[in-house]
Amino acid sequence: MIASVPLTALYAAAAGLSLFEWRRAGQHGRSYLDNAEAHAAHVVMNGAMAVMVAPFYGTVAERILFWVLALGTIMLLGRMAFSTWRRDNRAAGSAAYHALTMAAMVYAIILMPAGLMALRDGLVICGDGAGGVISKPWPVTALGGVFTLDALATAGGVLFFPARVLAADSGVPAGSIGVSRIVSLRLAAIPHVIMDMGMAAMLL
Repeated sequence: MIASVPLTALYAAAAGLSLFEWRRAGQHGRSYLDNAEAHAAHVVMNGAMAVMVAPFYGTVAERILFWVLALGTIMLLGRMAFSTWRRDNRAAGSAAYHALTMAAMVYAIILMPAGLMALRDGLVICGDGAGGVISKPWPVTALGGVFTLDALATAGGVLFFPARVLAADSGVPAGSIGVSRIVSLRLAAIPHVIMDMGMAAMLL
């Protein structure tokens, strides 16, 4: 990824907002975006992307990010299993989605570039396509599309139909949703959308 100080500031601000909301919400999830699993994942993911576009990003930072994201993926999978056992579908679903996102980032920043480089080197050695363009695997493009659609759906939902989103998530009537919960949902959605768009930019 190309170094960019504005993007670093954007991702860092998103991670900071998630950290603030995480501490404020505690362990009591208020929606599928506003719970401990989502906030923790947004802190890690946006923080990782802030490092990736920072001017100091290099091999050492890449290795550190690999292990942070790999361990984060494992922890979220464990959280998903625990939440499923407790029949907490909201927490389980949130943990599963963000585990997928972390795993996709590990693939995008470490495994995919290494694989494409090895394939390109092999083609050059064989004399079959030196200097050619090697396309990304279709599952990568499909996953990038999923993140794009999720970002658009999330932004549209929390901007135009926040009470309905919360009602569908919690099962309470839309008319009983307070303003404070809508504000919390919209604040929690900002880092989520930024994370989604950052992932889409890496994968597409």
